[in-house]
Amino acid sequence: MLSWIWGLGNRVWISLLTFVPFIGWVMPFVLGFKGREWAWKAKNWESVEHFNRVQRKWSIAGLILLLVSIVLVIVIMAVSFSSVEEAMKEAEHEIAALQGDEEDTNLAALANPETVEAWAECGEMLQGHGYFSRAQFQCQFSEYSESIKNEAGACFAKMDKTLAQTLVETGMATFDVEAAQQGLDALCQSVLQEYPQVFRN
Repeated sequence: MLSWIWGLGNRVWISLLTFVPFIGWVMPFVLGFKGREWAWKAKNWESVEHFNRVQRKWSIAGLILLLVSIVLVIVIMAVSFSSVEEAMKEAEHEIAALQGDEEDTNLAALANPETVEAWAECGEMLQGHGYFSRAQFQCQFSEYSESIKNEAGACFAKMDKTLAQTLVETGMATFDVEAAQQGLDALCQSVLQEYPQVFRN
């Protein structure tokens, strides 16, 4: 844990190779194997006991740093997991709320036969458009199918605007839930592979 710091303190300058790309990763192992020998030769020690006493202090410091690092990693992982759980719960609540709004809106919209026909044609399209538009924004895809956007625009013109917007928002919320479950990067890769005709990275 203290490889290059230990090297400076003991005048083992070869420890600075820790910062050299491609070989730096192996230096902690090399120092663990040869470090004490090099440290003994590099400085004038009062005695073997003095040397061992100093090295023991370095070992204790390294152990403390290792334990602190482990605790920090555990804390960070716990906080990250908690954040993901909260994001998933918020997204699920959002979907539930949107679905509740959608049910209320449907009661009024179903009184219009044209709306029923538009729902049959456009419901899935608008939810898909919401999902895809969210994916383009969150994944920063450079292009999103113009034909799908045009079809979604035509569906907006056919349907009740509130109902249409609710369907789009439901698609967006679905993407957010999947991103919280899978991780955004993994979901973006999956979407790009599954819908190569829709997006261009």
